[in-house]
Amino acid sequence: NVSNLIWAYATQDRKPSESLWRSMEGRAVEIAGKFKSQDISNLIWSYGKLGRKPGNSVWGALSCHLVKVLGNSSDVDLANIAWGCSILAILPSVEVLTSVETRIREFGDPCDIETMVRILWSIQVLMILSRLGRLGESIGSGADGDARTECLCRITRLTAEKASAGDMKMSKGSIRQLKQ
Repeated sequence: NVSNLIWAYATQDRKPSESLWRSMEGRAVEIAGKFKSQDISNLIWSYGKLGRKPGNSVWGALSCHLVKVLGNSSDVDLANIAWGCSILAILPSVEVLTSVETRIREFGDPCDIETMVRILWSIQVLMILSRLGRLGESIGSGADGDARTECLCRITRLTAEKASAGDMKMSKGSIRQLKQ
């Protein structure tokens, strides 16, 4: 699948030729509706890793489908999506951010601390870039900036709470091990 091919290039720190990029992006747009959350996560992470912003048609296709598949995403998928968006300075639409928030709420406690911190870092980068006016085009429909900022703030609080809950459980487990 095209997401795995682009991911393979990114993990090798190799950029495909421009003609191959166009071909892979065209294919990604054609089959975006068949992508699973991990496929979209791999693509967004790969674009961030390679420092290349995909064309509007690719972002449009990915974001439309992303809202539909986020309910099945893992915490690692969310971290990779958030990281890719922050590296590329692309603020997702309100619909995507709301779906991310909903999915994080669904994760059991405690969540993996490292993954929650990765999400938290990425969201904070997006908030800083937003305040500095340094964000590029947005994924999805053009919702107003205040609504997106509110979503980012809610995700920040929620992610910090999840990370703290994980940290507390990890600390209690470490204390029990020390007592044994």
